[in-house]
Amino acid sequence: MSSFSSRTWLPILLILAAILLAIIAAGRSPAGQAHEAAITALRTIDLAHASLQRDVLRARAGLLRSYDSIVVEIETLRSNVSALRARFNEAEIYDAELTPPLR
Repeated sequence: MSSFSSRTWLPILLILAAILLAIIAAGRSPAGQAHEAAITALRTIDLAHASLQRDVLRARAGLLRSYDSIVVEIETLRSNVSALRARFNEAEIYDAELTPPLR
């Protein structure tokens, strides 16, 4: 049971990291295209998180026959967070003195 609960925190932490990155990016007043790309990535992350929550609840209730959709949603979350980090690093949307580049 404890390993299940630690896995459920991963998507939440990824979403919080993405939101934090978006707030940092918005504070620097990014260009229109960069802003739209960040918003699109955040929407995709939000949708994948909602799907993941739905499927986890279905799995706990015994209604999900295959865990493939959960794996796909976690991969989607990870790839979108990585893409968002890459966009922020490319645009140098961080304070070099206070925040190191994201890895």
